[in-house]
Amino acid sequence: MQTIPITLSHSAVPVGIKAANFDELMTLICQYVAGQISSDVDFYVKGTVDPTANVGLIFLNTSEGSFKMWDNTAGKYIAITSTHQQGEIRNTFVNGDDPQHGWIVLDGRKISSIGGITQQQSSVLQQLFGLDGTLPSVTPLATLSGMPSNGTFGQLALDDTQPPAGQITALPFGTTYDPGQPQALAANTETLRTSVDNVKDALNEALTNLDAMVQSLNGGGPAIYAQVFVGYP
Repeated sequence: MQTIPITLSHSAVPVGIKAANFDELMTLICQYVAGQISSDVDFYVKGTVDPTANVGLIFLNTSEGSFKMWDNTAGKYIAITSTHQQGEIRNTFVNGDDPQHGWIVLDGRKISSIGGITQQQSSVLQQLFGLDGTLPSVTPLATLSGMPSNGTFGQLALDDTQPPAGQITALPFGTTYDPGQPQALAANTETLRTSVDNVKDALNEALTNLDAMVQSLNGGGPAIYAQVFVGYP
């Protein structure tokens, strides 16, 4: 246990002062005695190596030049440094609040209903979302998987419609029956049908890839949660 090195000194006591009892004596002593700390005093534990057990909430690692805080979850001292700004948002696979490290899940709760946070953290939330406000419900985009590769749609083959425009209209039709004429019309019509089928196949391929995109966007991976930083407790 650390002790505080105090040097006591007294000022000149007027002549003739008397104490009627012990309480008066102690009062007189306190009036004319002053204390001074004779060396620098630290109100936290310090050392060159992090302790492996909790020896106090704050620890100064002198070899690293950094203050550290005991983390019950991690079971060790962690540096009290942060590049996060209040109001900053992050995505995480971990669901739930982590007020000890300053993170609160954005899931639509009333700020007043959030447990385990300090008054300062509550004030930050109210500054962000209003007095007696409500957290927004934020659902981050899930991990995308199974997406079509780049250029998939651009590589789809789209054949020109066959036969060329005006070719069927230009087919000859005589005044007398000629079996070759309807046969030519039938052949051109079949060519037209084939070209339409080719377009249909390309469209079906596009729809298949679009379905894969929709499934991925709807959450093909594990759930992700949004948290806002409200500062350390």
